[in-house]
Amino acid sequence: MNFDAKKAITNTSLDDLMSKLENNLFFRANLQFIISIIAIYKIIRYGNSQLKILTSSKDDVEIIISKNRATDFKQWLK
Repeated sequence: MNFDAKKAITNTSLDDLMSKLENNLFFRANLQFIISIIAIYKIIRYGNSQLKILTSSKDDVEIIISKNRATDFKQWLK
């Protein structure tokens, strides 16, 4: 999904797509989402050491980073 809440369809897996993107600009948040660092609006502590990412997209999609991925996400932000 982009900033205008438009969805893109591809036959490429997110793993393959992620391998083609710049690691300093994009992060594999979970099984459904790859997020761009410029799309992050707010980061909220959520549940049991999880993170909830709010984006600047027009769509109100909740992106949850698991407890296992939270440390990697914080490192990526640095």
